[in-house]
Amino acid sequence: MVSVYVPGKMTALARMTKKIADEVGIAANIKSRLTRQRVSSALSSILQRLRSVRHMPENGFAIFCGAESGKEKEKKILQVVYPPQPVLSPVYSCGAEFFLEPLQKMAVSDFRDSVGFAIVSGEGTLFAALTGHGSPTTLKTTSVRLPKKHSKGGQAPLASNMSVFNARKAYVAKTVDELNSLFVDRKANKAVYARFVIAGPGPLKNDLVEHPKLLKEIKSAIIGVHDVAYPFENGLSEAVRLSKGAMSNIAHARGQALIKKLFTRIAKDNKKYSIGARDTFEAMGEGAATTLLITEDAPYQTIVCEPTVAQKDSKEDTGNGSHLVFHHAVSEKDLENKLKKIEQDKTVVVREVVQFVDWALDHSERLHKCSVEVIAVRSPEGFQFKCGFGGIATLTRYEFHPSSEDTQFVDLSDSDESSSDDDDDDTGDIFG
Repeated sequence: MVSVYVPGKMTALARMTKKIADEVGIAANIKSRLTRQRVSSALSSILQRLRSVRHMPENGFAIFCGAESGKEKEKKILQVVYPPQPVLSPVYSCGAEFFLEPLQKMAVSDFRDSVGFAIVSGEGTLFAALTGHGSPTTLKTTSVRLPKKHSKGGQAPLASNMSVFNARKAYVAKTVDELNSLFVDRKANKAVYARFVIAGPGPLKNDLVEHPKLLKEIKSAIIGVHDVAYPFENGLSEAVRLSKGAMSNIAHARGQALIKKLFTRIAKDNKKYSIGARDTFEAMGEGAATTLLITEDAPYQTIVCEPTVAQKDSKEDTGNGSHLVFHHAVSEKDLENKLKKIEQDKTVVVREVVQFVDWALDHSERLHKCSVEVIAVRSPEGFQFKCGFGGIATLTRYEFHPSSEDTQFVDLSDSDESSSDDDDDDTGDIFG
């Protein structure tokens, strides 16, 4: 099973295409005939797909190719996935199973800010989802032709009204069933998205929200029922715009609660926190951090390094990015010093320099078991957090004592000794 992740840049596509072409030649040396055929076939299919790309998606893409064993014969799988968040690092993996960890991590990190949309009209219903800060993705579209409210020739007004009522009732019931099926995992009894918005140009949306068969997992998480002028995609764009305030309020409230929790711990001085870039990097490295709080414009950067060719040959590359080395810089000067040291080191080379907040969103959960909350600086709490703590802090699992405490203690001790010596000298002068 071959898995490939490509960031949304043409240069990354070119590097991955060359990588796969090289792997095709290496696969010819596999001893097992069946394995050699499977891997070579998968790599050739992926290489052909990569060479056919003319325009890169903004978030990049992932390709999965392999052979699934069936009862009668093998079935070849070739699937292209466009992720909800940007692919930050290229990945090549070949193993017994597809490498899905990056996509799974995106799904987990996106759930808190995910919103399911249903745009209901007399022409049909559009179901969509919005995850993270990307664009909404259409999940399903249905069409319907409801009878008009005016009576036709030869039809009594009462019969016409009943026909319209029954058709609307059946349509709403069917839409509710589709909504429950798309937006709720029946096995886990859990909503697929964190919040829901129902919109439409007419009263049908209200009938849907009030329907008794609408599951409580959806009904309890509805954050807006909006009137929009258009059905389908145009109505979806308007519904997303109208829901921005409610969605930002939810994220803002979550950030406020975490900042308040940080301030409470600082006031109690229970040491279950870290503040400032250096102490935060240390807490994450030790595995003490459970939640990283960082402003969206935090200036800190991360250097992404990979082993040199000689080091790669001596170590097995699993293809999941585990061979990469990361160095965090607290300032431009610190970044320059670290880059100089890496340049002198012959075991690794610099792949790229990225913003620390982007690195944290991509790697923090996997490497340090630490969730990430991005704080908006537009709020008073966010501005205070930025000015007071440099826009970065963590909540820790247990009491954390950074090495900076020891430095401060040594400085204070030296200062006390110096003061004591001065006092002794003064005493001598007084008493002759």
